[in-house]
Amino acid sequence: MKRFIVVAVFLVALPAYAIVDVHDEYFSNFDVSTFSVFNFNFKGSSGNKDQSAFKLQNHTIHRQKDSTWLFVGSIDVAETNQIKSEDSTFAHLRYTHKLSGPHGAEIFSQYSQDVFKRLERREVLGAGYRYEWIEGKQDQRGVLGTGIIREHERYVDIEQAQRLWRGNLYVTVAMPLTIVPNASVSLSAYVQPALNHPADMRSIMLLILKARLSEHLAVQFSADYKYDSQPEFGLESTNVGFSSGISYTIK
Repeated sequence: MKRFIVVAVFLVALPAYAIVDVHDEYFSNFDVSTFSVFNFNFKGSSGNKDQSAFKLQNHTIHRQKDSTWLFVGSIDVAETNQIKSEDSTFAHLRYTHKLSGPHGAEIFSQYSQDVFKRLERREVLGAGYRYEWIEGKQDQRGVLGTGIIREHERYVDIEQAQRLWRGNLYVTVAMPLTIVPNASVSLSAYVQPALNHPADMRSIMLLILKARLSEHLAVQFSADYKYDSQPEFGLESTNVGFSSGISYTIK
């Protein structure tokens, strides 16, 4: 019954734009070296309001002896009364290398675009140090990270592209939910100040609740908060989103 209640809550939540947590599947499926997880979110209605929304997200992990390759990608599209109301894409590639014990190094690249935030493209290259202060398991992790990123952004109707160096600080934790079998909760938070202008601050926080129904199938609900101290003209400084759906793991 507890599991049924959790699943019901996940599936009735309103799908909306959600930030991608690149660590969500990093410590799962240690029984294989390579696997992919696909997340699907759907929403639709007809009658007084014709509405459709679809989001596809993929996590692919490839592990070697002391290193891991990680790819995360997502597509998010929606229409309301035959008018497009969401159109965004995201791709993230990360390589991590274990140095000794809980210490590690990582490099990553990232691309995103969002039509309705007037973001033509955002390209990021970064590198840093990571410390796994809680040993990572299927539904448990504790990671601290610090590093630097080079950010290139171009917005629609703005001629000059923005290029900045930013710091990158993050913490991500996860733990099992003892009240619900095979369920877990995770929280990730990122802070990215501009190095030459510390008042230019961006921060992200993402909460994920996940319940595994079988070895391959799970349902999850996520809520995210995003803050930009200096948004482009016409955009809000804060954004809150919710998302729910199912995921399937291919090993």
